[in-house]
Amino acid sequence: MNQCLTKSYFKIQGNMDSNQKKIIVVDDMASMRSVIKACLSKMGYDDLDEAADGQAALDLVQQTQFDLIICDWDMPKMTGLELVEIMKKTPELEAIPFLMLTANATRSHVEKAVSAGVDDYINKPFQPATFSQKILTLLERTSVVIV
Repeated sequence: MNQCLTKSYFKIQGNMDSNQKKIIVVDDMASMRSVIKACLSKMGYDDLDEAADGQAALDLVQQTQFDLIICDWDMPKMTGLELVEIMKKTPELEAIPFLMLTANATRSHVEKAVSAGVDDYINKPFQPATFSQKILTLLERTSVVIV
C-alpha cells in the first residue's frame, strides 16, 4: 500500500476517536510539515499543531497536552534529539509518545535516538503506509481501544 491509511481503516481497527488525538509535527522544513499533516489528516487526525524547531515545540508541549510528538532530528535552535532528552527527563512530558524522523539511518544514529528515549524511529523518505502504521501503534500504546 503506497498511501496513508484512511480513517475507515482505523474504524475497522476499532480506533473510533482518531480526531480526538492531539498531535504536534516538528520539522524545520515547512514542506515536510505539510506532507506529514496531510497524511495525518487523511488518517482522520484533525487536531494538529506544528513547530519549526525543537525549542518552539518544547514551548508548545509545556502549554498544551499532546498525545503524540512527530519530530525531525536535524533542526536549528534545538534538535529533535535534544527535545526528546528534555521531555523524557520532565515528569509531565515523559509519557508522551515520540516518533523521530530523520534522513540519517546509520546504526549509531538509531542507537542514540533509542537511548535518548524515542518510542519509534522512521527514516526519510518513508512510505506512507509504514508511517501510518507507526502512528497507529504509538497511539494504541497510550489509549484503550475497544474492538
